[in-house]
Amino acid sequence: MSDEIVTFDPDGGKKYPNIAMVEGLLGGVGRLCFPDGTVQFAENESYPDIVYSPRLTEQDLDQFCSENLATYERYFDTNFEAIDKGDDLPPIEQFWL
Repeated sequence: MSDEIVTFDPDGGKKYPNIAMVEGLLGGVGRLCFPDGTVQFAENESYPDIVYSPRLTEQDLDQFCSENLATYERYFDTNFEAIDKGDDLPPIEQFWL
């Protein structure tokens, strides 16, 4: 599979502010970009076992992030120490199933 991690898009936060907010709450977890144009919060090393969002278009992912921001904020609050230390991020319960 030819996935790549998007680590930084200087204009992405303007176009998709909710994605940018969730990226911050996840401690910088990148987005995997798929050939069909969908993206998903995940890291190459742990994909597909650990993901942090459903696989959606960027526009739909931004809407999903907006609708579920409180869930990501709770995840951040619970895992702040690991995020702050740069430790491996614990999996998130897949609440979108």
